[in-house]
Amino acid sequence: MELTLEAVEAHAAHLTLVTTAREVEAAFAAGRIGVLLGVEGGQALGNSLEVLRGLHRLGVRLLTLTHTKHLAWASSCQGAPPHGMHPRCMMQIVRASSNTEPQHVNKG
Repeated sequence: MELTLEAVEAHAAHLTLVTTAREVEAAFAAGRIGVLLGVEGGQALGNSLEVLRGLHRLGVRLLTLTHTKHLAWASSCQGAPPHGMHPRCMMQIVRASSNTEPQHVNKG
């Protein structure tokens, strides 16, 4: 994340950090590229909702839940699902206003 933030600062004439759809539209209207911070893979959270909330405070607005690894709170698309998406975790993600990318989450 730090490298991304440094790149945005170094190229401020062309890049801008965005956290909302309105900011994306404003960046586009201004001829700039809106940069959205994201975390690839829910395993980066270490099963901690506190980490999720901390990342949100730092500007992260995109989280891919899982890819090939099952997590304690989300099942991946690989193999038999041990459980599926945990409702409490999903509510925390919604409360944190993060966009989730459930592409590789098991439907089970």
